[in-house]
Amino acid sequence: MIKETCKLLKIQKLQTSSYNPQANGVCERMHKLLIDMLSHFVRKDAKNWDEYVPYAVMAYGAMPHSTTKYSPYYLVYGREMRLPIEDDWKPSGDNVDTKQNEHERHVREMAKRLREANRTAGQQSKMSHDTAQRYYDRYTKVEQFKKGDYVYVHNPVQKGKSKEIFLSI
Repeated sequence: MIKETCKLLKIQKLQTSSYNPQANGVCERMHKLLIDMLSHFVRKDAKNWDEYVPYAVMAYGAMPHSTTKYSPYYLVYGREMRLPIEDDWKPSGDNVDTKQNEHERHVREMAKRLREANRTAGQQSKMSHDTAQRYYDRYTKVEQFKKGDYVYVHNPVQKGKSKEIFLSI
């Protein structure tokens, strides 16, 4: 059922290793950011942290990301986040036809904004990826091996037994 849901929603599900934070860096970065945000509001005994999680997640969703230049909320809903109190400030109209036309216009504009935001976010993400790739490549040295060269083969063994094996290719 999960597989079909992921396929329907075009979600690429990834498996990561347990107890290996390096396997899912994005998740670990999110956890670090969440902990940093919560650390500003919890008491010294840290017993009330769970009360602030919804606010921290809301703040995260409203923050533009350096990669996409858009907030996650904007990329999902096509508009910036509004607080409930903001609806009280809007004037109310009584004309039903005008409201219907405004609604249809709003839906078309929102769809247009979402397409544009997703296109721009994709471009920004690609640019960020290319920048990271260039940075990585600066410090990466490609090794060329020839037949007969000795190489180190990492062979994890049981605790207490350490072995290094050199093999000739």
